[in-house]
Amino acid sequence: MNLATRLSEPDIRCLLRRYEVGKLICHWPAAHGIENSNYFLRTRLHGAVREWVLTVLDPEQSAGSVDPCAGLLAGVDCRDRLAIHRIRDAGTHLLQRVPGPRCPGE
Repeated sequence: MNLATRLSEPDIRCLLRRYEVGKLICHWPAAHGIENSNYFLRTRLHGAVREWVLTVLDPEQSAGSVDPCAGLLAGVDCRDRLAIHRIRDAGTHLLQRVPGPRCPGE
């Protein structure tokens, strides 16, 4: 697990206020990421529970641009792709988590 940027629950709650994704239920670090800092988030909005992937780009990677991975996001429906913001001097991506098999230990 690579957590170059550690976020507290207040950090994540503050970031989520910029989006219309509901209230944070819980969060946990993604155990199998190899770059950047990745967290899974669970939110509730109007009774619906959704999961998100929050990626905090390493400061060196996001120094020149807050969106070095924009080309990778092109295939994601714009209703599920959210704007990029900064936290602790690093760019972030917040995307809806894609359903699928879970890694052991999650």
